[in-house]
Amino acid sequence: MGFDLDRTIRALKPEKRTAPLAYRSAAGLVAASDLATKRPILPDATVYVHAGQGRLPVGIAGMLRQWPLLHCSVALGEIAHGIGRLDPAHTMTPGRRGYLEGVLRQVPQHRIVSPDDDVHVAAGIVTGVLARLLGLPKGGHRLKVNDVLILLTARKFGAALVTANVGDLDVAQQLRPDADVIYYAV
Repeated sequence: MGFDLDRTIRALKPEKRTAPLAYRSAAGLVAASDLATKRPILPDATVYVHAGQGRLPVGIAGMLRQWPLLHCSVALGEIAHGIGRLDPAHTMTPGRRGYLEGVLRQVPQHRIVSPDDDVHVAAGIVTGVLARLLGLPKGGHRLKVNDVLILLTARKFGAALVTANVGDLDVAQQLRPDADVIYYAV
């Protein structure tokens, strides 16, 4: 594989990113209703969780049924993390674990996409810029790495990321505005 560091730095221009980032209002974000044509979409882990809780908006659920769908290995890893994180003594664990296992078992293998070396390097730069501009404590960027990997993987495969995670992805998308994100609220 490999990566092209010079191309990535030229595209991201981390040294030019000095202005503080501000979260945009809901009116400044793309919603599902803003898109007129079907295109590949890639769900963030929030989509799988909200679907299991019955909290997924009707419009987003319709998109998932009708639009071409890709699944990011990073988001699937976040779902798998939930299986290990569940408290075995909790009464709700068997049902929740069954749901998470079902999600992972139903994903068609040929629809799984993964970040490549270029995406990993770009995600490192983007999370570094985010850490600097947001004033995150040392190591705080690690909380954003998965979100940025998912965002940049969707971009690489020409898909729009679907998420309710405005807090993390809005600022990341501002650093990579050519990455399409469809936001929804629950």
